[in-house]
Amino acid sequence: MSLTKFLANPGSTTIFFKKITKEYQLKILDNNYLANRLERITIIELDHIPVMLNLSYTSLTNSKFIDILENAATTPIGTKLFVPNSGIKRAQMSVSQIGVNQIDNVIIQNYMHELGLDTKTQLYVRQSQFTYQDEVMHLVEYILPGLVTLLETEGI
Repeated sequence: MSLTKFLANPGSTTIFFKKITKEYQLKILDNNYLANRLERITIIELDHIPVMLNLSYTSLTNSKFIDILENAATTPIGTKLFVPNSGIKRAQMSVSQIGVNQIDNVIIQNYMHELGLDTKTQLYVRQSQFTYQDEVMHLVEYILPGLVTLLETEGI
């Protein structure tokens, strides 16, 4: 699968990643209540290579998504978001590029620096909204160079 097709695919990245490797690991970088929302920052590694950094957040009034984020631990949230007949839908999805220096979340920016990414490095970022009735959860997925390399070299 090309990077372009991967970025345009509205399906579960969890399912896609688990099909291409047995070495899937999700690490929690932060899970915190900030002002009126809950934020969860995770890193996904395939074969011990960081491939995606994710920021999920929702308002504290969104009980369905609060429940998903609070109880996920190291389980990918895609296991709950893409359950058939759950009522959860991916409402919007957009893809753009962003410079590491444009990321305003300190935890994410620090992790990018730990990876050795220069502040001028451009990353693809996919942003989505998931809805359940009148609730909304936001998901921001930063595509790391490891995934770009994997998709290019493996011909997946």
